[in-house]
Amino acid sequence: MIRVIIVFFFSIFFFQIHAQDIKKVLFVGNSYTYYNDLPGTVLQLASSKGDSLYQESSAGGGQRLSGHASAPNTYQSFKKTNWDYIVLQEQSQLPSFPISQVQRDVFPYAKQLCDSIHALQNCTKPVFFMTWGRENGDQPNCGFYKPLCTYEGMQMELRKNYLSMANTNNAFASPVGMVWREIRRKWPNINLYNADESHPRPEGTYAAACTFYAVLYGKSPVGASYKGGLSAAIADSIQKAANFIVFDSLKTWNISRDIVTPSFIFTAKHDTVTFNYTGSTADSLYWDFGDGNSTRANSPTHIYGRSGTFNVTVIAFKGCKFIDTNKNVTVVDRNSRVKADFVFVINRKKVQFSYNGTTADSLRWFFGDGKEDTGILVTHDYSNWGVYNAKVIAYYKTSIDSVIKDVVLINLLDGILDNQTNKESEFLVFPNPVEKMLFVKSENQISKIEFLDFSGKLIKEDLQINKNEYLINTTFLEPGIYLLRVTKPMGITTQRIVKL
Repeated sequence: MIRVIIVFFFSIFFFQIHAQDIKKVLFVGNSYTYYNDLPGTVLQLASSKGDSLYQESSAGGGQRLSGHASAPNTYQSFKKTNWDYIVLQEQSQLPSFPISQVQRDVFPYAKQLCDSIHALQNCTKPVFFMTWGRENGDQPNCGFYKPLCTYEGMQMELRKNYLSMANTNNAFASPVGMVWREIRRKWPNINLYNADESHPRPEGTYAAACTFYAVLYGKSPVGASYKGGLSAAIADSIQKAANFIVFDSLKTWNISRDIVTPSFIFTAKHDTVTFNYTGSTADSLYWDFGDGNSTRANSPTHIYGRSGTFNVTVIAFKGCKFIDTNKNVTVVDRNSRVKADFVFVINRKKVQFSYNGTTADSLRWFFGDGKEDTGILVTHDYSNWGVYNAKVIAYYKTSIDSVIKDVVLINLLDGILDNQTNKESEFLVFPNPVEKMLFVKSENQISKIEFLDFSGKLIKEDLQINKNEYLINTTFLEPGIYLLRVTKPMGITTQRIVKL
């Protein structure tokens, strides 16, 4: 006997990888971030490369990490959406000071902010914005610490301490300062500095944007048509410098990305198939056997119970990445065993049950409320709201099989769903019930996704999605039943989901 929990009948879909890369990035810093609109420059650069960026920033003049760490709105911004990256930039001089001062005034707040980011459990990655040394060193502080007397000395202190923050906090380092150093060395005629010898000219901001594009997207900025208002020769040189510094030393900048390549082999004996995963190392697997059944086992054996060709898919999850692959599997049922299954459609207290198992001579239905029926397609009126264990027994020759599914009848949605477009065929969710990662797919572009409890209270919303498929980490939800509300150009659709 097979026992599963289903609230609504749903179809499985698989996330497709698109050439366009969409990132959500929050910039937390100060004037080095907002001068010449660095986030906007990254957006324009990414767009010219065929990618998209949703960005917000929290940057005040002279602001320190300690200031951001003590501000409640910083943590509110962290939770506003599922950011792919949160960029952290310290005040331009502090990380170059003597190590005892850096350990006191910088490192604790970098850790506090990164710990808060990691606690979100939504795969957001902190990125440290490694800034540049002053054009001629930090002369006002030269007498206190000798490395600050020159640009080179200050730059290498910044490099050392930003890398320390990245390595100890499971973060990337965006080596903007080292790209500036490369440009100063190879193209000394490119002026990166403002007249104050500290803040960036447009050339300096463009160099930072090229570096961030390479770090955040894992792609080369070389060839970007957006030049930031610079001459083609200068922009191309800056693109090459960023590409060389970032990709020549990914390990140095603590940049690594989850890579997963799924594959599998199988052996079939009559209607029984054994699957063996042969792909790259994965954190977990999800198998869809193509007959409505699935499992998360590593190398499962599945009995189909009927002859046919089935498209089998395995999804491999590693870190925040998942990739699927599929093969057709043909089986022949020598013993003609019956395999029971059914689907159902809920209309308030009226439920229509439809048998969709293998060929059966007869069927017997048990609705979980003491009532019974027979037939391939039956309709049953329940007297009360609640959860009922519906069961069908299928008989074929000398073979018998049964399956139980939980039918959940809830009256709490009155007044919530009735006022909205609610065509469940307009979008699909998988898996439902869900443990961690939830896939949402729509025929139309999704602009917003919201989670609500049954009182209609908003729990979380994801904005600026603007795509047809979306992956959501649901670990922020407690076990229970929720409403998933999807906003599209044609209206709003709401569906129940069960969190395990």
